Amino acid sequence: MLAAGKGHTDSVALLLARGAAVGSRSANGETALSKAIRACKVEVAKALIGKGARVVGALEGGVTMLMLASAFCADAIALLDAGGASPIDAVDERGRTALWHAADRGNGAALRALIGKGAEARIADRQGLVPLLRAIESGETEAAQLLRAKGAELDRRSAAGNTALMLASQGGKLEVVRALIQLGAAADLRNEQGYTALMLASAAGHGDIVKALLGAGADRGLRNKRRQTAVDIANASGQTAVVELLK
Repeated sequence: MLAAGKGHTDSVALLLARGAAVGSRSANGETALSKAIRACKVEVAKALIGKGARVVGALEGGVTMLMLASAFCADAIALLDAGGASPIDAVDERGRTALWHAADRGNGAALRALIGKGAEARIADRQGLVPLLRAIESGETEAAQLLRAKGAELDRRSAAGNTALMLASQGGKLEVVRALIQLGAAADLRNEQGYTALMLASAAGHGDIVKALLGAGADRGLRNKRRQTAVDIANASGQTAVVELLK
């Protein structure tokens, strides 16, 4: 495991030749193969698989080798696929797919590989986050744009009722907001508390995003469940510059 995680191919080969158990697990369930994939040591992973290392099954938390590759090592995806990896849309104990893990890490190469193999972009985790929403929440702008370009559902909601546009607006992701607007994201949808993207941007003081949303026709007169408009929220949050934009 130590040699595999460091990518010491010769040491791994020697240990395997001396009968080292390729499937042994550490206390937290890691194997030599999982260590190699996590460190993106593809040649070591190839050698281990050639000696019978299992590419199916799961580690702690239900994480599969494919999920590890999707997060850390896109180059290992084809290798695992050839070895009969777990189903592409398998989920871990938190309901997360390989595509979700790739989006979380912003691994564009892995996203492209998985989408090319037919990975489903509409599977949400237990918190209601599909890969597109997770990419935005994690600040992975390129991954979010790639997922959207490949047909990810634009106005899918999280468990809290937030859309991609709401998350991007709250998080200050101006380029993602612009891209979502251009692609037709609905500006005036509300989350469980009645907040729109404009309200969330106003509360956070993201003036450029407030301008972009207003330019896209966002309704500044809508109210949340506390009967507050965007300008009320900006006032309460001390966002004086945003208040001026909303007047």
